Amino acid sequence: MEYYQNLSAVPMPMPDGAAPPFAWTLQPTGATFDPPIQIIYPNISGLPTGSIACFLSFNHDTMSFEIIAGRSVTDDGQCIVSDPGSGITVAGWGCACPACSVTGDCCSVAGAATESRRAERGADV
Repeated sequence: MEYYQNLSAVPMPMPDGAAPPFAWTLQPTGATFDPPIQIIYPNISGLPTGSIACFLSFNHDTMSFEIIAGRSVTDDGQCIVSDPGSGITVAGWGCACPACSVTGDCCSVAGAATESRRAERGADV
């Protein structure tokens, strides 16, 4: 797996103008993983504990980034981890969608998933 902090290395545009802190590519494109590969990376954005959002992966069939997994910041605030049982199922380009605010003002890509996850946790939406 390779990581890129310079998003100009990503050969396709980010969704909705998203500017994740980095992107990755896992090769060869199209390789599949069952069970999914769990995603864990350092919380370089300094998101607060419990922040929730989504991981995205580029789907070469639809030619767009799609949500592949929910994620949250660990209790110690050090890492961001994909939800249990979710993660990378097909190799290719991926990134983390920016976190959403607690007021519900989320980017259009992650909004519905975030609201659903808040409801599952019993949090006020």
